[in-house]
Amino acid sequence: MENPFAGYGSIVKGSRFVGRKKEIQKLKACTLGDEYGCVAIMGLPRIGKSSLAWQVFKENEEMLNKENTYVIWQAMATLSTNMPNTSTLFFKKMVLDCDDELEIKTNSDSDLASRYKKIVEKVVCPLKTVNDEESIRSLVLKYFKFVRKILNFKIIFVLDEFDSVKDYFDVADFQLLRELAYNPDSKLCLVTCSRKTIDEIESKDGAISNFAGIFSDLRLGVFSEEDAKEYWTRYQEFWPINNDYISDVFYLTGNHPWLMDVVNFLLFDCGTKENVKGNIPSLNLMNNLDGIVSTLEKENLLNAAIQVVIGPVFDVNPKQIEQLERYNFIRKIPIAEKEKIFNGSLVGPRWNDYAYVCFSDYSTLDFRRRFYANLPYFSIWSETENMLRHLVKDFLDKQYGGAGWQEKLKQELLINPPNKHFKLENWEKNISDLKSNKDRLVEQFPVMKEYHLVDFTLTAQIFDIFIRPKHTWFNQYVFKGEWTCWNDKFSFLTKLRNPIAHNNPFDKLDKEIENARECCQEIKNAIFEYEGHLKSK
Repeated sequence: MENPFAGYGSIVKGSRFVGRKKEIQKLKACTLGDEYGCVAIMGLPRIGKSSLAWQVFKENEEMLNKENTYVIWQAMATLSTNMPNTSTLFFKKMVLDCDDELEIKTNSDSDLASRYKKIVEKVVCPLKTVNDEESIRSLVLKYFKFVRKILNFKIIFVLDEFDSVKDYFDVADFQLLRELAYNPDSKLCLVTCSRKTIDEIESKDGAISNFAGIFSDLRLGVFSEEDAKEYWTRYQEFWPINNDYISDVFYLTGNHPWLMDVVNFLLFDCGTKENVKGNIPSLNLMNNLDGIVSTLEKENLLNAAIQVVIGPVFDVNPKQIEQLERYNFIRKIPIAEKEKIFNGSLVGPRWNDYAYVCFSDYSTLDFRRRFYANLPYFSIWSETENMLRHLVKDFLDKQYGGAGWQEKLKQELLINPPNKHFKLENWEKNISDLKSNKDRLVEQFPVMKEYHLVDFTLTAQIFDIFIRPKHTWFNQYVFKGEWTCWNDKFSFLTKLRNPIAHNNPFDKLDKEIENARECCQEIKNAIFEYEGHLKSK
């Protein structure tokens, strides 16, 4: 049987399109009546923006044509940005694409054909021969005014991947597009599909434009419960599944429509409906999430997402949080629900009685795996943690021969505890928790199976499991001088590195961050000196 999910990644058409009833209703209400305006469809990549526009306009094209409404689809990213006059060529292309459409549509009516022929002679023919920018723009305005006044046609332009115009539009270009849509004599209907808002796209070098003011926003997120229910009903005929399967797919995808198709395609391909979570390795979801993470990085939102989901918070602002929520990349849930995702632990800052997670439980775990120890703007912090892990692994290898280090270290601590307050049972519990954390992560991300146990340590665990219990050795060879001073630095970094410590989300923590940098630099210098001494031997 042919895989019913094989079309994922392309525009979803025909019977494959499900859900989005509220969005369809809004888009139609704004664009298809006698009084109409422009709409900006916004959302993360592959969330279904182009598919929504296609469903409303292209799937209903025959009916719209009967009402003298014509749809022109333009893929904005296909225009070359290497030429200095790309925007002028775009406006010229608007006319030529529209001409191709109307020449065919008017051909069956002699009166319309005659009237349109005059427009072609007056505007289209000259437009094909002129090259100067001013003449082209003048003819573009004239063409759409003639189409509106002489033919009484309504033209809808779907401008897909509209983000790309930021590379070649200036204020004058946005103003011309606004004139074409706003002026009653031309009155084009513009529908844009983009990741960013129109405001963000047109903002350039402080220049002011009122282009965004003519648009209604339509923000597209993950499927609603109603959308998801329709999705599963649609595919039951081809792929009968139970509620456990649906629940597992929701865990992985958070009802992100494209990811749902990816997961179902792969599971259908291998013919399995059982133990969906156990098939995570074959789904290769981490690679599919790369594109979403890459988009956040391009939009300068990755750092903000890391802070609100993982912590610590130091410079995220309310506007960035609003953007992430608008993208449906993050969602706010009760703290208890986030703790369930992390098996009883709260990872990330508190926001009063709530906490932020990514759009699915799996993406939240993956996000933490990727970024807990690699926070942007905290490069020295991340580098220090990695150096500490490397130092500990080197210590274990040299002192205990690598393999079997846990039992050897345990026996040593039993015979010779580091101080009178040391309790071996607490140390063993820390080791057990660390192993459990590794097991959970390996279950979700099998590629981590061969990682050393130390690679799974958090800041507090590095100090509490290894450095403090063996402080005599570390004080003698690495962190020389007064041990209480080093211990204070470790305690300070443990507290600051713990995201739960930050209850005020907009406190920039400037002083603490600067102190942390100084502590990290001192730790790094001590490790550098130790490694340099080893090399000199």
